[in-house]
Amino acid sequence: MKSLSPAKQLFASLAVYALLLVLSLIAARVVPQYRLAIMLVPLVPGFLIVLSILAAIRNMDEMQRRIQLEALGFAFAGMFMLLVTEALLDAGLGHSQTQGAGMYIFYMAMMWAVGLLAARRKYQ
Repeated sequence: MKSLSPAKQLFASLAVYALLLVLSLIAARVVPQYRLAIMLVPLVPGFLIVLSILAAIRNMDEMQRRIQLEALGFAFAGMFMLLVTEALLDAGLGHSQTQGAGMYIFYMAMMWAVGLLAARRKYQ
């Protein structure tokens, strides 16, 4: 049996994750006593997403890996600075104005994209 390419694995895992997320949100309302267990079910395809990303990285050549590493390093450092700044502002102002988790994911994705553009330009 032929295995799926890393990109197909990623998209299939994302589709299953999205489906299970919607179903778990519905099921958690129907059966509230098992809410925690139900809400953890989408982590199974989430783990498969991680494995497919690692497989995609393994299939990259050395230059692509270096570019991705620099982009991820930029995103990590940028998120670290954003979160530290937010914590310091929170401590100084005395009230919390944290963003939702979706916004943090958006910020990190944007920082990864900027890091990717910078790294690609560096190695051209």
